[in-house]
Amino acid sequence: MKFWRLIGMWLLAVVLVTACGTTEDGQSNENESGMEEQGSGADDQNGEQDEATSEEPATEQMTGEGTYNGQADPHTIEIELEDGPQAFQITEELKDTVANLKEGTEITFIYEEEEGTYYIKSIQEK
Repeated sequence: MKFWRLIGMWLLAVVLVTACGTTEDGQSNENESGMEEQGSGADDQNGEQDEATSEEPATEQMTGEGTYNGQADPHTIEIELEDGPQAFQITEELKDTVANLKEGTEITFIYEEEEGTYYIKSIQEK
């Protein structure tokens, strides 16, 4: 009986972890459920996609300067700007670069804003 309970708990844990996971680029899996989006579906049946889903919105890259305050978690850093501290998301590729930064280091960086979240594309010491 304990064996089956253990198997059941293990399967439940696997399902929960899989359902709450993220993709390789750190984005949530919320829209990848395989459910059909709203609309007639006629275009999807013919092998065509809506124009809105096939084009990514253009995001403007901006340059910033500030003082590196440290890392809040594995994918978030804090930078002190003129207006005060601001959190930025970093990619897997930047983790080694950020790991070598010391708190208080003056930096320049290129970033993008998407839905109120700031994503750093490159970062370097001044």
